Amino acid sequence: MTALGIIRVVCEILLPGLTYFAGMQRTELRYTKQLQKKRIRQVFDIYINNTKNGSGLDGLKKAGVATLHNDTEVRMLVKLIEQHGKNDPLQRDSFPELDKLDLKVFFDQSLKDKTNFCDRKAVEKLIEENVGSLPI
Repeated sequence: MTALGIIRVVCEILLPGLTYFAGMQRTELRYTKQLQKKRIRQVFDIYINNTKNGSGLDGLKKAGVATLHNDTEVRMLVKLIEQHGKNDPLQRDSFPELDKLDLKVFFDQSLKDKTNFCDRKAVEKLIEENVGSLPI
């Protein structure tokens, strides 16, 4: 068997295999993105429909922000809420430190501690406990 024949056989076996696995990766990534959008949309819909029962940090908590998987998803939710003409649910004018926190960790901790977001001192304490939680 010549070198050209070996190359041909390798290409006939290797190329279809690589193509298959690349397609699987793309499909998995697309599915993961769809699930992410669905999670964010569910929390968004609850938040928007229940703003009379609470907005801001408390509204996010009641809407189920804890069901989101990471800081990026929480920030995507906040951006979506703002794009729909609602006020900043993070109230960053009052709590600018929230930009430096991992919001997933922040809200998970608030659930664990049963933080009352109507109590400014409780929110400030929670922020203080979570400073530096955002990876650099």
